[in-house]
Amino acid sequence: MSEMSKDQISKSTNLEGKETQSSDYVEDYEIDLYDLLLVLWNQKLIIFGVMLVSLVAGFVYILLASPLYEITMQVRPPMVGPYKGWSTEDIRRWIEEDQYFNLLGELPAKPEQIKIRASVQRGSSIVKWTLLYPDPTEGKQILNSVYEKAYQFYILKNGDTSAAQVKSNLEKEIQDLETELSSIDLVELPNLEVMITRKIEQQKVLEKIIDVANQQKEVYSLASSALSDLLNKVSGSYTQVIKSINRMVSSKLDKISALILQQIAAQSAGYEGDLITQITLFKARILELDEQISNLQKELIQSQQEIDQLKYQKEQLNLKKEKLSRQIAQKKFELQHLTVFEKVSEPIASFEPVRPKKLLILAVSGVLGMFSGILLAFLRHGWQKRFNS
Repeated sequence: MSEMSKDQISKSTNLEGKETQSSDYVEDYEIDLYDLLLVLWNQKLIIFGVMLVSLVAGFVYILLASPLYEITMQVRPPMVGPYKGWSTEDIRRWIEEDQYFNLLGELPAKPEQIKIRASVQRGSSIVKWTLLYPDPTEGKQILNSVYEKAYQFYILKNGDTSAAQVKSNLEKEIQDLETELSSIDLVELPNLEVMITRKIEQQKVLEKIIDVANQQKEVYSLASSALSDLLNKVSGSYTQVIKSINRMVSSKLDKISALILQQIAAQSAGYEGDLITQITLFKARILELDEQISNLQKELIQSQQEIDQLKYQKEQLNLKKEKLSRQIAQKKFELQHLTVFEKVSEPIASFEPVRPKKLLILAVSGVLGMFSGILLAFLRHGWQKRFNS
Protein backbone atom coordinates (compact mmCIF):
# COMPACT_ATOMS: atom_id res chain seq x y z
CA MET A 1 0.00 0.00 0.00
CA SER A 2 2.78 2.35 0.83
CA GLU A 3 4.49 1.74 -2.54
CA MET A 4 1.26 2.36 -4.48
CA SER A 5 0.62 5.56 -2.59
CA LYS A 6 4.13 6.77 -3.37
CA ASP A 7 3.64 6.09 -7.07
CA GLN A 8 0.32 7.88 -7.13
CA ILE A 9 1.80 10.83 -5.31
CA SER A 10 4.69 11.05 -7.79
CA LYS A 11 2.32 10.84 -10.80
CA SER A 12 0.07 13.52 -9.43
CA THR A 13 3.10 15.67 -8.79
CA ASN A 14 4.27 15.24 -12.40
CA LEU A 15 0.82 16.09 -13.77
CA GLU A 16 0.67 19.22 -11.68
CA GLY A 17 4.09 20.22 -12.96
CA LYS A 18 3.07 19.75 -16.60
CA GLU A 19 -0.13 21.72 -16.13
CA THR A 20 1.88 24.50 -14.55
CA GLN A 21 4.31 24.53 -17.50
CA SER A 22 1.52 24.57 -20.12
CA SER A 23 -0.27 27.40 -18.37
CA ASP A 24 2.97 29.36 -18.26
CA TYR A 25 3.46 28.71 -22.02
CA VAL A 26 -0.04 29.94 -22.84
CA GLU A 27 0.49 32.97 -20.69
CA ASP A 28 3.84 33.69 -22.38
CA TYR A 29 2.23 33.22 -25.83
CA GLU A 30 -0.57 35.60 -24.97
CA ILE A 31 1.94 38.10 -23.67
CA ASP A 32 4.06 37.78 -26.85
CA LEU A 33 1.02 38.25 -29.16
CA TYR A 34 -0.06 41.23 -27.15
CA ASP A 35 3.43 42.68 -27.40
CA LEU A 36 3.42 42.18 -31.17
CA LEU A 37 0.10 43.93 -31.57
CA LEU A 38 1.31 46.69 -29.30
CA VAL A 39 4.44 47.12 -31.42
CA LEU A 40 2.32 47.32 -34.58
CA TRP A 41 0.03 49.86 -32.98
CA ASN A 42 2.90 52.01 -31.81
CA GLN A 43 4.46 51.88 -35.30
CA LYS A 44 1.19 52.37 -37.16
CA LEU A 45 2.29 55.65 -38.73
CA ILE A 46 5.27 53.97 -40.33
CA ILE A 47 3.12 51.10 -41.60
CA PHE A 48 0.49 53.42 -43.06
CA GLY A 49 3.17 55.69 -44.48
CA VAL A 50 4.91 52.85 -46.29
CA MET A 51 1.56 51.58 -47.58
CA LEU A 52 0.70 55.06 -48.83
CA VAL A 53 4.06 55.42 -50.58
CA SER A 54 3.61 52.00 -52.19
CA LEU A 55 0.09 52.87 -53.38
CA VAL A 56 1.29 56.20 -54.76
CA ALA A 57 4.10 54.41 -56.59
CA GLY A 58 1.60 51.96 -58.07
CA PHE A 59 -0.71 54.80 -59.10
CA VAL A 60 2.17 56.70 -60.74
CA TYR A 61 3.16 53.54 -62.61
CA ILE A 62 -0.41 53.18 -63.88
CA LEU A 63 -0.37 56.78 -65.12
CA LEU A 64 3.02 56.48 -66.82
CA ALA A 65 2.67 52.98 -68.27
CA SER A 66 1.56 52.78 -71.90
CA PRO A 67 -1.82 51.05 -72.31
CA LEU A 68 -1.48 47.83 -74.27
CA TYR A 69 -4.22 46.27 -76.38
CA GLU A 70 -4.39 42.56 -77.06
CA ILE A 71 -4.50 41.73 -80.78
CA THR A 72 -5.09 38.09 -81.71
CA MET A 73 -5.16 36.17 -84.98
CA GLN A 74 -5.59 32.47 -85.71
CA VAL A 75 -3.68 30.53 -88.37
CA ARG A 76 -3.23 26.88 -89.22
CA PRO A 77 -1.31 24.69 -91.68
CA PRO A 78 -2.87 24.74 -95.18
CA MET A 79 -5.56 22.14 -95.77
CA VAL A 80 -4.85 22.01 -99.53
CA GLY A 81 -2.26 23.47 -101.87
CA PRO A 82 0.54 22.58 -104.26
CA TYR A 83 3.29 23.22 -101.70
CA LYS A 84 4.02 21.46 -98.48
CA GLY A 85 3.56 23.90 -95.65
CA TRP A 86 4.66 23.92 -92.08
CA SER A 87 3.19 21.92 -89.27
CA THR A 88 1.49 23.45 -86.26
CA GLU A 89 4.69 23.08 -84.25
CA ASP A 90 6.72 24.76 -87.04
CA ILE A 91 4.41 27.78 -86.95
CA ARG A 92 4.59 28.01 -83.16
CA ARG A 93 8.38 27.66 -83.12
CA TRP A 94 8.79 30.21 -85.92
CA ILE A 95 6.94 32.77 -83.79
CA GLU A 96 8.45 31.85 -80.43
CA GLU A 97 12.01 31.94 -81.81
CA ASP A 98 11.41 35.42 -83.26
CA GLN A 99 12.33 34.35 -86.80
CA TYR A 100 9.85 36.86 -88.16
CA PHE A 101 11.96 39.85 -87.03
CA ASN A 102 13.69 40.15 -90.41
CA LEU A 103 10.32 40.63 -92.12
CA LEU A 104 9.30 43.69 -90.09
CA GLY A 105 11.58 46.33 -91.58
CA GLU A 106 8.79 48.33 -93.24
CA LEU A 107 6.55 48.54 -90.19
CA PRO A 108 6.14 51.77 -88.17
CA ALA A 109 7.38 50.13 -84.98
CA LYS A 110 10.85 48.78 -84.34
CA PRO A 111 11.14 44.98 -84.38
CA GLU A 112 12.40 44.90 -80.79
CA GLN A 113 9.15 46.55 -79.68
CA ILE A 114 7.14 43.68 -81.10
CA LYS A 115 6.77 40.40 -79.28
CA ILE A 116 4.27 37.93 -80.67
CA ARG A 117 3.31 34.92 -78.60
CA ALA A 118 2.03 31.69 -80.14
CA SER A 119 -0.13 29.12 -78.41
CA VAL A 120 -1.70 25.86 -79.55
CA GLN A 121 -4.65 24.24 -77.86
CA ARG A 122 -4.29 20.56 -77.15
CA GLY A 123 -5.74 18.44 -79.93
CA SER A 124 -6.15 21.45 -82.25
CA SER A 125 -4.33 22.43 -85.44
CA ILE A 126 -5.03 26.14 -84.91
CA VAL A 127 -2.21 28.40 -83.72
CA LYS A 128 -3.24 31.56 -81.91
CA TRP A 129 -0.99 34.60 -82.31
CA THR A 130 -1.17 37.20 -79.56
CA LEU A 131 0.41 40.65 -79.68
CA LEU A 132 0.32 43.31 -76.97
CA TYR A 133 0.64 46.71 -78.62
CA PRO A 134 -0.29 50.33 -77.79
CA ASP A 135 -2.07 50.99 -81.11
CA PRO A 136 -4.68 48.35 -82.05
CA THR A 137 -4.74 49.43 -85.72
CA GLU A 138 -0.98 49.15 -86.10
CA GLY A 139 -1.08 45.88 -84.18
CA LYS A 140 -3.47 44.43 -86.76
CA GLN A 141 -1.17 45.64 -89.54
CA ILE A 142 1.79 43.94 -87.87
CA LEU A 143 0.05 40.57 -87.62
CA ASN A 144 -1.19 40.80 -91.21
CA SER A 145 2.30 41.75 -92.38
CA VAL A 146 3.86 38.79 -90.57
CA TYR A 147 1.28 36.50 -92.15
CA GLU A 148 1.74 37.89 -95.67
CA LYS A 149 5.54 37.89 -95.55
CA ALA A 150 5.82 34.39 -94.12
CA TYR A 151 5.52 32.99 -97.65
CA GLN A 152 8.45 35.19 -98.70
CA PHE A 153 10.44 33.72 -95.82
CA TYR A 154 9.47 30.22 -96.96
CA ILE A 155 10.61 30.92 -100.55
CA LEU A 156 13.96 32.35 -99.41
CA LYS A 157 14.52 29.47 -97.04
CA ASN A 158 13.70 26.72 -99.53
CA GLY A 159 14.82 28.42 -102.76
CA ASP A 160 11.49 27.61 -104.42
CA THR A 161 11.37 30.11 -107.31
CA SER A 162 8.46 28.33 -109.01
CA ALA A 163 6.30 29.08 -106.00
CA ALA A 164 7.14 32.77 -106.33
CA GLN A 165 6.25 32.72 -110.04
CA VAL A 166 2.93 30.99 -109.40
CA LYS A 167 2.09 33.53 -106.73
CA SER A 168 3.06 36.42 -109.01
CA ASN A 169 0.88 35.07 -111.84
CA LEU A 170 -2.09 34.61 -109.53
CA GLU A 171 -1.73 38.13 -108.16
CA LYS A 172 -1.62 39.55 -111.72
CA GLU A 173 -4.70 37.56 -112.75
CA ILE A 174 -6.56 38.80 -109.69
CA GLN A 175 -5.55 42.37 -110.45
CA ASP A 176 -6.73 42.09 -114.08
CA LEU A 177 -10.04 40.56 -113.03
CA GLU A 178 -10.59 43.23 -110.39
CA THR A 179 -9.82 45.95 -112.96
CA GLU A 180 -12.40 44.50 -115.34
CA LEU A 181 -14.92 44.19 -112.52
CA SER A 182 -14.25 47.77 -111.49
CA SER A 183 -14.80 48.92 -115.09
CA ILE A 184 -18.19 47.22 -115.12
CA ASP A 185 -19.19 48.74 -111.78
CA LEU A 186 -17.90 52.25 -112.41
CA VAL A 187 -18.33 52.73 -116.19
CA GLU A 188 -20.44 50.24 -118.11
CA LEU A 189 -23.31 49.71 -115.69
CA PRO A 190 -23.69 53.44 -114.86
CA ASN A 191 -23.70 54.30 -118.58
CA LEU A 192 -26.40 51.72 -119.24
CA GLU A 193 -28.44 53.07 -116.35
CA VAL A 194 -28.20 56.58 -117.82
CA MET A 195 -29.23 55.37 -121.28
CA ILE A 196 -32.16 53.39 -119.89
CA THR A 197 -33.30 56.40 -117.87
CA ARG A 198 -33.13 58.66 -120.92
CA LYS A 199 -35.05 56.19 -123.06
CA ILE A 200 -37.75 55.89 -120.41
CA GLU A 201 -38.02 59.69 -120.24
CA GLN A 202 -38.30 59.86 -124.04
CA GLN A 203 -40.95 57.16 -123.91
CA LYS A 204 -42.94 59.21 -121.42
CA VAL A 205 -42.69 62.26 -123.70
CA LEU A 206 -43.93 60.22 -126.68
CA GLU A 207 -46.85 58.92 -124.64
CA LYS A 208 -47.80 62.48 -123.69
CA ILE A 209 -47.61 63.61 -127.35
CA ILE A 210 -49.80 60.66 -128.39
CA ASP A 211 -52.33 61.58 -125.70
CA VAL A 212 -52.42 65.19 -126.93
CA ALA A 213 -52.80 64.05 -130.56
CA ASN A 214 -55.67 61.73 -129.59
CA GLN A 215 -57.36 64.58 -127.76
CA GLN A 216 -56.99 66.85 -130.82
CA LYS A 217 -58.32 64.10 -133.06
CA GLU A 218 -61.33 63.70 -130.80
CA VAL A 219 -61.96 67.47 -130.90
CA TYR A 220 -61.72 67.58 -134.70
CA SER A 221 -63.98 64.54 -134.98
CA LEU A 222 -66.62 66.17 -132.78
CA ALA A 223 -66.36 69.43 -134.72
CA SER A 224 -66.60 67.64 -138.06
CA SER A 225 -69.64 65.71 -136.87
CA ALA A 226 -71.31 68.91 -135.68
CA LEU A 227 -70.60 70.67 -138.99
CA SER A 228 -71.93 67.68 -140.91
CA ASP A 229 -75.19 67.89 -138.97
CA LEU A 230 -75.35 71.61 -139.65
CA LEU A 231 -74.61 71.01 -143.33
CA ASN A 232 -77.49 68.58 -143.56
CA LYS A 233 -79.82 71.18 -142.11
CA VAL A 234 -78.48 73.92 -144.39
CA SER A 235 -78.78 71.65 -147.44
CA GLY A 236 -82.44 70.99 -146.58
CA SER A 237 -83.13 74.70 -146.26
CA TYR A 238 -81.36 75.45 -149.55
CA THR A 239 -83.49 72.85 -151.32
CA GLN A 240 -86.64 74.46 -149.94
CA VAL A 241 -85.46 77.90 -151.09
CA ILE A 242 -84.81 76.64 -154.65
CA LYS A 243 -88.21 75.06 -154.82
CA SER A 244 -89.82 78.27 -153.61
CA ILE A 245 -87.92 80.31 -156.21
CA ASN A 246 -88.99 77.97 -158.99
CA ARG A 247 -92.62 78.23 -157.92
CA MET A 248 -92.42 82.00 -157.76
CA VAL A 249 -90.72 82.25 -161.13
CA SER A 250 -93.35 79.99 -162.67
CA SER A 251 -96.02 82.19 -161.15
CA LYS A 252 -94.50 85.16 -163.02
CA LEU A 253 -93.58 87.35 -160.05
CA ASP A 254 -92.10 90.72 -160.58
CA LYS A 255 -88.38 90.89 -161.29
CA ILE A 256 -87.47 92.47 -157.94
CA SER A 257 -88.97 89.63 -155.93
CA ALA A 258 -87.29 87.09 -158.17
CA LEU A 259 -83.94 88.86 -157.73
CA ILE A 260 -84.30 88.85 -153.95
CA LEU A 261 -85.05 85.14 -153.95
CA GLN A 262 -82.03 84.46 -156.15
CA GLN A 263 -79.75 86.39 -153.74
CA ILE A 264 -81.07 84.35 -150.81
CA ALA A 265 -80.41 81.15 -152.73
CA ALA A 266 -76.87 82.29 -153.58
CA GLN A 267 -76.14 83.11 -149.94
CA SER A 268 -77.45 79.70 -148.86
CA ALA A 269 -75.31 78.00 -151.49
CA GLY A 270 -72.20 79.95 -150.33
CA TYR A 271 -72.79 79.06 -146.67
CA GLU A 272 -73.19 75.42 -147.62
CA GLY A 273 -69.91 75.57 -149.56
CA ASP A 274 -68.10 77.07 -146.54
CA LEU A 275 -69.39 74.26 -144.35
CA ILE A 276 -68.24 71.64 -146.84
CA THR A 277 -64.80 73.27 -147.04
CA GLN A 278 -64.48 73.39 -143.23
CA ILE A 279 -65.58 69.77 -142.88
CA THR A 280 -63.04 68.77 -145.53
CA LEU A 281 -60.27 70.60 -143.65
CA PHE A 282 -61.25 68.94 -140.38
CA LYS A 283 -61.23 65.49 -141.97
CA ALA A 284 -57.83 66.20 -143.52
CA ARG A 285 -56.54 67.26 -140.10
CA ILE A 286 -57.94 64.06 -138.60
CA LEU A 287 -56.07 62.03 -141.23
CA GLU A 288 -52.86 63.94 -140.42
CA LEU A 289 -53.34 63.24 -136.73
CA ASP A 290 -53.95 59.55 -137.45
CA GLU A 291 -50.71 59.40 -139.39
CA GLN A 292 -48.85 61.31 -136.66
CA ILE A 293 -50.25 59.01 -133.96
CA SER A 294 -49.28 55.97 -136.01
CA ASN A 295 -45.71 57.26 -136.41
CA LEU A 296 -45.49 58.10 -132.72
CA GLN A 297 -46.71 54.65 -131.78
CA LYS A 298 -44.04 53.14 -134.01
CA GLU A 299 -41.42 55.29 -132.27
CA LEU A 300 -42.85 54.21 -128.93
CA ILE A 301 -42.57 50.55 -129.90
CA GLN A 302 -39.02 51.10 -131.15
CA SER A 303 -38.14 52.93 -127.92
CA GLN A 304 -39.50 50.05 -125.86
CA GLN A 305 -37.44 47.61 -127.91
CA GLU A 306 -34.33 49.71 -127.29
CA ILE A 307 -35.10 49.78 -123.56
CA ASP A 308 -35.53 46.01 -123.54
CA GLN A 309 -32.23 45.65 -125.37
CA LEU A 310 -30.47 47.91 -122.87
CA LYS A 311 -31.97 45.98 -119.97
CA TYR A 312 -30.79 42.75 -121.56
CA GLN A 313 -27.28 44.21 -121.84
CA LYS A 314 -27.49 45.23 -118.19
CA GLU A 315 -28.55 41.73 -117.22
CA GLN A 316 -25.64 40.28 -119.20
CA LEU A 317 -23.24 42.68 -117.48
CA ASN A 318 -24.56 41.61 -114.08
CA LEU A 319 -24.05 37.98 -115.05
CA LYS A 320 -20.54 38.81 -116.20
CA LYS A 321 -19.96 40.66 -112.94
CA GLU A 322 -21.04 37.60 -110.94
CA LYS A 323 -18.78 35.40 -113.05
CA LEU A 324 -15.83 37.74 -112.48
CA SER A 325 -16.54 37.80 -108.75
CA ARG A 326 -16.51 34.01 -108.65
CA GLN A 327 -13.27 33.92 -110.62
CA ILE A 328 -11.67 36.45 -108.27
CA ALA A 329 -12.81 34.45 -105.24
CA GLN A 330 -11.40 31.28 -106.78
CA LYS A 331 -8.06 32.93 -107.58
CA LYS A 332 -7.84 34.39 -104.09
CA PHE A 333 -8.61 30.97 -102.66
CA GLU A 334 -5.78 29.49 -104.72
CA LEU A 335 -3.49 32.33 -103.65
CA GLN A 336 -4.43 31.85 -100.01
CA HIS A 337 -3.52 28.18 -100.16
CA LEU A 338 -0.12 28.94 -101.64
CA THR A 339 0.95 30.19 -98.22
CA VAL A 340 2.85 28.06 -95.76
CA PHE A 341 -0.10 28.48 -93.42
CA GLU A 342 -3.58 29.85 -93.92
CA LYS A 343 -5.50 32.45 -91.99
CA VAL A 344 -8.41 31.18 -89.91
CA SER A 345 -9.56 34.57 -88.63
CA GLU A 346 -8.64 38.19 -89.22
CA PRO A 347 -6.76 40.09 -86.48
CA ILE A 348 -9.07 41.14 -83.66
CA ALA A 349 -8.18 43.81 -81.09
CA SER A 350 -9.59 44.09 -77.59
CA PHE A 351 -11.96 46.99 -76.98
CA GLU A 352 -10.14 48.07 -73.82
CA PRO A 353 -6.43 47.93 -72.88
CA VAL A 354 -5.50 44.69 -71.13
CA ARG A 355 -2.41 46.21 -69.52
CA PRO A 356 -1.63 47.72 -67.12
CA LYS A 357 -4.09 45.90 -64.85
CA LYS A 358 -4.96 48.80 -62.59
CA LEU A 359 -6.82 47.03 -59.79
CA LEU A 360 -4.24 44.25 -59.57
CA ILE A 361 -1.36 46.73 -59.46
CA LEU A 362 -3.03 48.77 -56.73
CA ALA A 363 -3.86 45.63 -54.73
CA VAL A 364 -0.31 44.28 -55.00
CA SER A 365 1.10 47.72 -54.15
CA GLY A 366 -1.09 47.90 -51.06
CA VAL A 367 -0.19 44.39 -49.87
CA LEU A 368 3.54 44.88 -50.49
CA GLY A 369 3.39 48.25 -48.77
CA MET A 370 1.65 46.74 -45.76
CA PHE A 371 4.17 43.90 -45.36
CA SER A 372 7.07 46.28 -45.96
CA GLY A 373 5.65 48.63 -43.35
CA ILE A 374 5.25 45.79 -40.82
CA LEU A 375 8.83 44.64 -41.44
CA LEU A 376 10.13 48.17 -41.10
CA ALA A 377 8.08 48.62 -37.92
CA PHE A 378 9.65 45.53 -36.29
CA LEU A 379 13.12 46.59 -37.38
CA ARG A 380 12.58 50.05 -35.95
CA HIS A 381 11.19 48.59 -32.71
CA GLY A 382 14.17 46.26 -32.37
CA TRP A 383 16.58 49.09 -33.05
CA GLN A 384 14.88 51.32 -30.46
CA LYS A 385 14.84 48.51 -27.89
CA ARG A 386 18.50 47.81 -28.47
CA PHE A 387 19.36 51.51 -28.34
CA ASN A 388 17.46 51.98 -25.08
CA SER A 389 19.10 48.96 -23.47
